Amino acid sequence: MSSEGSKPNYGYDRPDFARNLPIGIGFIVFVMILYLESILIGWTAIVVLVFGWALGIIFLFFGMIFLLSKNAKLKNRDVLLDAIPWRGDEMVLDVGCGPGLLLVGAAKKLTTGKAVGVDVWAGTVSSNSPTTTLRNAKLEGVEDRIEVKDGDVRNLTFKDGNFDVVMASAVLHHIRTVDERTKALQEMVRVLKQNGHIGLILIDFRRLPWYIQTLKGAGLEPRVLRPNVNPNTNRAFGTVILVARKTGAGS
Repeated sequence: MSSEGSKPNYGYDRPDFARNLPIGIGFIVFVMILYLESILIGWTAIVVLVFGWALGIIFLFFGMIFLLSKNAKLKNRDVLLDAIPWRGDEMVLDVGCGPGLLLVGAAKKLTTGKAVGVDVWAGTVSSNSPTTTLRNAKLEGVEDRIEVKDGDVRNLTFKDGNFDVVMASAVLHHIRTVDERTKALQEMVRVLKQNGHIGLILIDFRRLPWYIQTLKGAGLEPRVLRPNVNPNTNRAFGTVILVARKTGAGS
């Protein structure tokens, strides 16, 4: 039986949420002690109990998001990768690759192709490193099909039309301004070959209409895979999985 240390680890979307579980439990236990010991009485007790329980539940909620994100991101990856018509000889770019969830998944689809992952390793939300990514690739048996580099999606160093597939998972929402996000998408489109595919897993679902409009303007045909989109507002709720093919018809 394989030990935990011999399995790939793609981490959690928000590891900083981990601290919320003990905090939430601590709040609930604290107010329960106050209540059972009758330390507080009257309106003071009611206010403390309501506030403590509410705060505890909020922290527990975010803690549960942290725990559930690990399995959810694996399912989202599979939905995205299965929507791309792979040949096996593609050149793939994963921007903000982190520990390699999409990168390694794409490499498994390749035979003679190559998957390149770039990230700004310093100062990331999670303590990712190229070493972790390469370790995961080795454990998955695809280390000969991947390459990991330093790189910022807003200023990619690759030549125009270098990749058949360009992907990003839970990355673009970290870019705060519209101009910078636009620049990031433009760079992804620039390095993409004609008839190539961009695949995005988006947490900032409220911006979905903007992503669709921007991709269409850049000459791509976007398609939302999940979840269902409101036909009146072009909006969705929850993590969005989107694939777009480069047709060259945009402005």
